[in-house]
Amino acid sequence: MTKEQFGLFLRDLCVYFCKEIPKDRILSEYAKCLSPVPNEKCDSFYSYLVRHFKFFPKITELEDAARLFIPEPVKKVVVNSELCFCCMNSGLIPYNRKIPELSNREYVYYAACPNCAVGNSRRELPNYNSIFPDGRGLAELKKENEKRFGHITKPQAEQAKQQVLSFLRQEDGPLSFEKST
Repeated sequence: MTKEQFGLFLRDLCVYFCKEIPKDRILSEYAKCLSPVPNEKCDSFYSYLVRHFKFFPKITELEDAARLFIPEPVKKVVVNSELCFCCMNSGLIPYNRKIPELSNREYVYYAACPNCAVGNSRRELPNYNSIFPDGRGLAELKKENEKRFGHITKPQAEQAKQQVLSFLRQEDGPLSFEKST
């Protein structure tokens, strides 16, 4: 929100709620919390405040309401340039672990692949090397995947992908949930 737009917005809000315009120190706090709201969303934001608040909103209430009108940043999609045989380009490596305090069962967990760009972009997961510093199992997993899928050429992989997509697009295919008559 620009300064001019902020001035008009706050003036209209104060008039609607019959409140005086806040003093300089408080005014700067209102400006700081409203600055991320884009100019084109000011009218809908004003309408939202008028509909949802009985009294003039406090700064924290405005911050919470403003989050609804601030566009989310576009996430960058990371793609591997070559096939990663550790994770098969998913960026995930599953591993099993028992937690004796919970039960004697093994649970499946996921770690980010340390060998590819997709795995390194997954910041929400721990890196496989941080869980297993010795890299146990990773070399064997890579060898097994290379043995299984290493002979597949790029055209073969693209053809298989197209076949799967066409199979999924079938209207009366096996994934259709409508009843046939």
